[in-house]
Amino acid sequence: MCLAVLMVQLDTTVVNLALRPIQISLHTGVTTLQWVVDAYNLVYATFILTGAILGDRFGRKRLFLAGVALFGLGSVLSAVAPGATVLVLSRVVTGLGAAIALPISLSIVSATYSDEKERNHAISIWSGLNGVAIALGPSAGGILVDRFGWRAIFVMFVPVVVAAFALTALTVPESKSKEARSLDLPGQVLVVLSLGLFTFGAIEGPAAHWNAAIVGALVASIAAFAAFIAVERRVRQPLIQLDIFASPNFTGAIIVTLAMTFGMYSFLFITPNYLQTVTKFPALTAGLLILPLGLLFAAMSPFVGRAMTAVGPRLLIILGMALQGTGFLMTFGLGEHGPVWLVIVQTTLLGLALGCETGPLMSVAMTSVPKDRFGVPSGIVNVARITGATLGVAVLGSIFAAHAGSATVDVPTFLSGMRTAMLVASTVAFAAGFVAFFMLHREEETGGALRRKPSPAKVSS
Repeated sequence: MCLAVLMVQLDTTVVNLALRPIQISLHTGVTTLQWVVDAYNLVYATFILTGAILGDRFGRKRLFLAGVALFGLGSVLSAVAPGATVLVLSRVVTGLGAAIALPISLSIVSATYSDEKERNHAISIWSGLNGVAIALGPSAGGILVDRFGWRAIFVMFVPVVVAAFALTALTVPESKSKEARSLDLPGQVLVVLSLGLFTFGAIEGPAAHWNAAIVGALVASIAAFAAFIAVERRVRQPLIQLDIFASPNFTGAIIVTLAMTFGMYSFLFITPNYLQTVTKFPALTAGLLILPLGLLFAAMSPFVGRAMTAVGPRLLIILGMALQGTGFLMTFGLGEHGPVWLVIVQTTLLGLALGCETGPLMSVAMTSVPKDRFGVPSGIVNVARITGATLGVAVLGSIFAAHAGSATVDVPTFLSGMRTAMLVASTVAFAAGFVAFFMLHREEETGGALRRKPSPAKVSS
């Protein structure tokens, strides 16, 4: 099960280092690179909740193996893709495999260990591999790209997939849920249409000069989202239970989570390209310069719990968004020759930001609802995280592409596009800090739900 986390999270870190070599090899522009990343993110974001439901209804082991097989198939097709179209379609297959395998892997871990202490320990190991993948991805990806070319990035997943499939088939018992939810097909279709059409409009808009087809796609996206909300209010078992958003704490946590990955994934999309295109660093050097982000994020995990106990999650989240916004603004100090030290400081700040934000945001979301509904917020937080990533690469990638979208690189326009995109990312991060300040409150746990601490009584004179 842990191998599933490793392969899914590695995908989100190593592929960015291969984008510039893919662009050169396949003679594509930035728009195609956006689709290489977002084809995966889009399918992952829109099907992750349904993946968990399918496992509960039809057998977790069976569906997990199917998800791992799809991930492996997509990786192999990506490795041998003769052109950009096949590569993007292969990424769709990979994203679908991730959306099925990852949530079911957590369900299997939870179902396998009946003892609460053992289950919590297993889940902590499962979660910890996120940090391991983020830390390993840049260096491993850089080595593979430099030594063997961009296709090696996708070949790398094959042994992991084979090991995950074999170990699961041999050791994991089949299990289902006696109270499995029914599939919300209308909701699933509408959420795919809404996010898919918006992503299409945002990515293709600059190249199409925002013509009628692009505007129509964006309008249709809004209409599909409105229809999704209406459907979710009426169906008996909705894909997303909207009543949970009645909690300001939960809503605030989701908004900040969207903003967090909106900026962070766009940074990870643009910066490796800058390091390999403008400063002419090899992929390994680019990966090592980004490495502090993953290392600090992983290293901070053991200490964040104590910090939350001392100061509460709200202050950590506000600090994290401030660090994130500051880190993005440091892009304005980068030019044709770096400097390298500024990139290291930038990725260090962003690693500290992720460490301050990620755990506290999940904590706020989970403790905003009664304990018997803990599965609902964790799923929605994961959807928000990947949705933010999808939108970040689509929107900020298009701002970047408007300046640096062609295969021929002009350094001044490239830097202008990068700085403009990171300025927007910084503005969103600081705005999310204000959202955290006003929507998240100091609260104390009572019976699994949270209530706000009462204000001190006023003393009349």
